[in-house]
Amino acid sequence: MERKINNPARNRMDDRTLFILMPLLTTFLALCYWVFGYLYIQPIGLLAYLFATILAFLCIGMIVIFGLYLAEEKDEFERAVITQSMLWGIGATMGVAAFWGALEYCIGVRHLNPIWVFILFTYFMGIARLLLKWRYR
Repeated sequence: MERKINNPARNRMDDRTLFILMPLLTTFLALCYWVFGYLYIQPIGLLAYLFATILAFLCIGMIVIFGLYLAEEKDEFERAVITQSMLWGIGATMGVAAFWGALEYCIGVRHLNPIWVFILFTYFMGIARLLLKWRYR
């Protein structure tokens, strides 16, 4: 199905967002895998602080990219879809975090590492966006 509004500025905005967001996401996932995946090579000292700072700035950067994308988006329908997908992502993440917290309290399951909350949010937001696009097509 072809887009009804063919706006070159919109495509440039999408491209800018994609080419900034994807390297941030790839770097974030690679660092998470390296830092949290190899428990026997945990960084210590200044290197641990450096990795923690980089991971936090990558998360903040991705949120800023989404915010700038929403600010530049001219199509109100597309803005509404993105906003709804963010709300669904926040709701699903809060639901999973509340459920996991209850499991930690009642059963004593392993503590959920807070860095995975952001990964869950982006995952749920992506799924919600796909479902909303499918619903409104």
